[in-house]
Amino acid sequence: MRALLAAMVGAATAVLYTLLMGILGVQAAGIEDGARFSILTNEVVAITDPGYPWLPWLAGAVLSLAVFAVVFLWSSRLGHVQRARGIGGFTVAAIGLIVWAMLLSNLGMYGPDSTLGVPFGVLGWIKFGGSSTAPQFFAALGLCSVALAIYRRSTSAEGVPRDPGD
Repeated sequence: MRALLAAMVGAATAVLYTLLMGILGVQAAGIEDGARFSILTNEVVAITDPGYPWLPWLAGAVLSLAVFAVVFLWSSRLGHVQRARGIGGFTVAAIGLIVWAMLLSNLGMYGPDSTLGVPFGVLGWIKFGGSSTAPQFFAALGLCSVALAIYRRSTSAEGVPRDPGD
């Protein structure tokens, strides 16, 4: 039961992280292009001079550091199975959102409801969040972590592979 809860918390963390990175990505793109987007709807609310989006990028860096600390460092306090399932849940959800973002970007699946190529609402957050390199990096790190956990589980303490009948 705890392992299932760990997987669900990991998946929820990935969804929240990717959506927040998407919100920050939409805002950063707007600042670079001279547009101010509404945080909730991604509609243009003002036209300004183009600028450098240091604040959204700084917020993304702090958010990424927090997610790394929680998912990959703090989870080391959990048991091996709970940790692997928590990171696995994070990884599966992150990969799903990354694939969805690729579909949105490459196939234009967000429909006519968009402003300056930014889909309205959650679809815009998914497009920008899943296209961000930070969730992609964490998904790859999660894959490596889960693969390492599976490898460690399949070998005994002496390093000799266990009998599959065990």
